[in-house]
Amino acid sequence: VPSHMAELERHGIVPVDLVAVNLYPFQETVNRHAEARAAGPSEAELAEAVENIDIGGPTLIRSAAKNHDAVIVVTDPAQYGTVLEHLQAAGDVPRHIRRELAVAAFRHTAFYDAVISEYLSGVVGERDVVGKLAGDGPEPAGGGEERPAKTANSRSPFGDRLVLAYEKVRDLRYGENPHQRAAFYRHPLRRVLAGLGATLAGAVQLQGKDLSYNNIADAEAALRAVEELDEGPTGPAAAVAVKHMNPCGAAVAEDILTAYRLARDSDPVSIFGGIVALTRPVDAELAREMVKIFLEVVMAPEFTPEALEVFKAKPGIRLLALPVGGGPSGGGLPAPACGASAAEPALSAPAFLEARTVAGGLLVQTADVIRVPPSEWKTVTRRAPTPEELRDLTFAWKVCKHVKSNAVVVARGGQLLGVGAGQMNRVDAVRLAVGHAERFAAPAAGGRSDGPGARAGSRPGARGSVLASDAFFPFPDSVEVAAEAGVTAIVQPGGSVKDEEAIRACDKAGMAMVFTGERHFRH
Repeated sequence: VPSHMAELERHGIVPVDLVAVNLYPFQETVNRHAEARAAGPSEAELAEAVENIDIGGPTLIRSAAKNHDAVIVVTDPAQYGTVLEHLQAAGDVPRHIRRELAVAAFRHTAFYDAVISEYLSGVVGERDVVGKLAGDGPEPAGGGEERPAKTANSRSPFGDRLVLAYEKVRDLRYGENPHQRAAFYRHPLRRVLAGLGATLAGAVQLQGKDLSYNNIADAEAALRAVEELDEGPTGPAAAVAVKHMNPCGAAVAEDILTAYRLARDSDPVSIFGGIVALTRPVDAELAREMVKIFLEVVMAPEFTPEALEVFKAKPGIRLLALPVGGGPSGGGLPAPACGASAAEPALSAPAFLEARTVAGGLLVQTADVIRVPPSEWKTVTRRAPTPEELRDLTFAWKVCKHVKSNAVVVARGGQLLGVGAGQMNRVDAVRLAVGHAERFAAPAAGGRSDGPGARAGSRPGARGSVLASDAFFPFPDSVEVAAEAGVTAIVQPGGSVKDEEAIRACDKAGMAMVFTGERHFRH
């Protein structure tokens, strides 16, 4: 602008042609501290983090980016070559390159500020942050009506604005389909990633091609499901197989080899090309079992050197080492107080939010966790579940939570026998689940499946099994189909206007049924 240039000349100020800024290393500083300690930052570490919040740098960058027609703004050493090439060739940088550099500059400062906000939110504590985001103001002055005391549970976990910071891990070959483009991003703060337990963003790939979009989506489903079943190092081993975001196999057993075999035999057809997650290290014996079929991905806490040698025979299998089962709780999420919402403030932190895009917007919710333990389930039939049935009901309920709605699963002896996933009506989901059990169910004592070609009557099918439904039965027909197949106990949320009809159908068949009072839709 001529008037601006005249002002510069009057004051003897030389115009700035180029601004190159490397911001204070805030992210690197806080991540270095996170690697050194698992707990939150000390006061000294917080002081160092605050000291590494750049103030002048972002100001220079934003000023130059705003005035990019006259000033070249450089924010990444990777840009140096392009800028120097144009300056050496033509003495200037073309307008379209300047605009690209300006866009990169604003994106750079926006990400920088988002990382700072995310870090400080964790330091302050979500309980304090939530109230401010929800618009809590000061209490009214004398004479005004006293507000009821707000608890963490009564506050909204969602503010007026949502700022998310993620950094790209890599571009993916394609998306869900070959004509779609895709990339994988991760959270920038290692402290947050550590708090999430096992994450694909933190996994170490030991073998195989790069993970695809579908591999990552399915692997996440398998990881969350197997951590739901994990009961720690003293509990049973757990194995989950996933295909198209749904568990097709799941089992718990005294050792991981047995758990894998049972999970595989849940549905020996669908596991082909599937994703497997395990809560125990993989040794050579287990590896020899796994290479017998085609698997896309295997996840485990560890692979022994002998196991890695076995897997070399199938170099296409992607092996991921990550602390499966080492997260804060089942599903890799903070454990809530049973029967309460004590963990909801933690679950409402941005790292724990679940988001889904819609045209022009974003749907955001807190994570789905099981908050009602079996000890608080309500028996609604004349017969209560036996201890063995209750164990299987607990297992089935956990697996059902990870199946697409309408979801029904059938299980027996710590093994998934059948799945009815993604059905538009519940009775069809029941028919699918018991039908799968009829095709593939192994003997009740465990062991290999007889397979779909076994002689009639050689398999117990769903007889003596239990059934879990992610939502209530709107009609008693689902109970009647289950009873006819030999199911002996059911777990479901309850809440239908026709609950009494379902209860009467159970009593008529001599079945036990419990209500959890908690629904777990998954769409």
